[in-house]
Amino acid sequence: MGKAKTVLLLLWSNKAGCRDRVAGVNRYARTRGWRVQIVERGGLGGRIPVRELVAFWHPVGIIAECGGGMPEFTREAAVGIPVVRFDEDPRRSRSAAVVSDSDSIGGRAARELLELGLEHFAFVGYSRSVFWSRDRCDAFRKALKLNGFSCSVFPGAAKKGDGGEREAALAAWLSALPKPCGVFAAHDPVGAGVLAAAKAAGLSVPGDVAVVSVDDIPALCEASEPTLTSIRPDFERGGYLAAEMLGRLIDGFPPEPRVLTYPPIHVSRRETTIRPRRRAKSVGKAVAFVRRAATGRLSVAQVAAEMGCSPRQAQKRFAEAVGHSVLTEITAVRIEQAKSLLRNPRLTMDGVAMRCGWSSVSSLRAAFHAATGMSPRQWRRTMA
Repeated sequence: MGKAKTVLLLLWSNKAGCRDRVAGVNRYARTRGWRVQIVERGGLGGRIPVRELVAFWHPVGIIAECGGGMPEFTREAAVGIPVVRFDEDPRRSRSAAVVSDSDSIGGRAARELLELGLEHFAFVGYSRSVFWSRDRCDAFRKALKLNGFSCSVFPGAAKKGDGGEREAALAAWLSALPKPCGVFAAHDPVGAGVLAAAKAAGLSVPGDVAVVSVDDIPALCEASEPTLTSIRPDFERGGYLAAEMLGRLIDGFPPEPRVLTYPPIHVSRRETTIRPRRRAKSVGKAVAFVRRAATGRLSVAQVAAEMGCSPRQAQKRFAEAVGHSVLTEITAVRIEQAKSLLRNPRLTMDGVAMRCGWSSVSSLRAAFHAATGMSPRQWRRTMA
């Protein structure tokens, strides 16, 4: 057996979705017999020695995560090697690229906040001017305009400044917004900043401001007070698309199209978007409890016990606050987990059903078809 061909995967350390992106790249790499060598920028003191790594590994291709800025990764540093870039502004790069679908993300954020019955909306961008923050803002505003609403935009979104100055400016800006207001934050760290600024301004969340962000980083969203609703992009799909595109380049085929996008796959609803006028602390706790325990044999009675009331009362309070039943929330969380597990071709349908809290494959199949319009096997084939 010949020596495996090496592909360099250049990443930022600890970036949202990194593990899932790597899983997507590896899933495709296995079909080609590639060896994927991961190099993290943060572990090298902030810069990647691209020329030296190319000389050391002699890679057949490179996938580079450039969304956070990687100026050392130039055409000259990787001359003659097929390259695919993650999250680099496709309007400024002539390379093949895979980026998150800002139109879908902005539209999903608008829908989440519109469904709360709000009439005032705002956007808070990243602390530096980056294309994905601007694009998400544009898509959010476009979706709101379609529904007859306007959007305020935090004027400090493109100012670097220091954290204290930004938080103070953001707190003053949030205070001046008409209430109640739905706020879309460019990603989870920005969302956490919005919550800190709202607290400093004495505003209630979600009573005065309801907040939704992007990336769904559990360590950040679950630790926030209140817990942060977030849209999760399909990072694993993005990794697979990047590797698949690289495979075409290695084989000598031009990428068609040059830029591919990966969509959001779900919204993890938490306390920052519980309906402001009907919010009860017990419901917020119940939502968090369901997200933690739904893939076990969770029942409505157990959720009611967490809320400290009868199952009948729990169903009524939950539906008033969240807009659907306890059972619907449990099923939605299980479907999210099933989609994640179905990406592993080695896991049987019995294994997926068991790990997601269903008692049988037929129960999994019925719930999955009702939610997606296809069977688990059909869905798995679309991800292959």
